[in-house]
Amino acid sequence: MTQLSKEEFDLDKAERDIAAAEHRIGEQALRVESLRQDGHDTKRAERLLESMRKMASLFHEHRELILRHIARLKR
Repeated sequence: MTQLSKEEFDLDKAERDIAAAEHRIGEQALRVESLRQDGHDTKRAERLLESMRKMASLFHEHRELILRHIARLKR
């Protein structure tokens, strides 16, 4: 496996991870809203949602690093 093909493989995984994280974030946001509408305390659910968003942000940063590395390899 060449370095470029490894990076492309990693990029594909990073994109799948981002999609999965965004799906889970959407589900958690719905849970928070449902809890709020039912009058429940949402502090813990909101903290989890914020943590999930931070993690997704890191996934996006990682994806950008991979893209830059791919661009360098293609020069």
